[in-house]
Amino acid sequence: MPADHSSCGLTRRNLLTAVAVTSVTVLAACGPATNPPAPMTADALPAGQGYVALRITVQGLKYLNSLQFTARPVGGGPDIALAVWSTGSDGYWSQYYNDGEKGSLIWLALPLGDYELVSFGGMAGAWGGLRGIGNAKPLGQRFKLTAGALTYAGHLALRFRDDHGVLPGPGGKMLLEGDMKILNAQQRDLDELQRLAPSVASAPLRVHLLR
Repeated sequence: MPADHSSCGLTRRNLLTAVAVTSVTVLAACGPATNPPAPMTADALPAGQGYVALRITVQGLKYLNSLQFTARPVGGGPDIALAVWSTGSDGYWSQYYNDGEKGSLIWLALPLGDYELVSFGGMAGAWGGLRGIGNAKPLGQRFKLTAGALTYAGHLALRFRDDHGVLPGPGGKMLLEGDMKILNAQQRDLDELQRLAPSVASAPLRVHLLR
């Protein structure tokens, strides 16, 4: 594959779009994860809710079509899908071909309480090698919401140990194990949040990194 992909042409782009759309459809049917609460607006938080913001990224996978993490209230409750990477992500077409950092900053409103990340899932591959991926081990990182406040939970950076490149064959889901770090990138992440959702960024701040 040539190093410069800016001139790959309409045929390749159309094919990748078809693959990515298929991946989102398959992912939606793979588990019980539900849509997250409605995106936050300038409206005041409802009683009994708080904001959470965190960045989730993965590194070490080429041709990543879609990725979402699933969170759940500690002790049980409905699954919450956190969309991390898809055709709608910034830089998708330029980063799709490489194994660099892929992901996004996420923010949403949730009922107060303790939550944990339980799993991730998605689709990766190209040119007929589309395949499901998922976590080989439980995640378990937790965060807690505070009433009327914004909880910054940090940057979860997941680095896969090997470059899997194009994942071969249709087959079953490939379970991956990576090295996970929780970083405090507060200034960068809150600066971005200020640009994207200023009313959320102006809420009283609590820093409680995933643990």
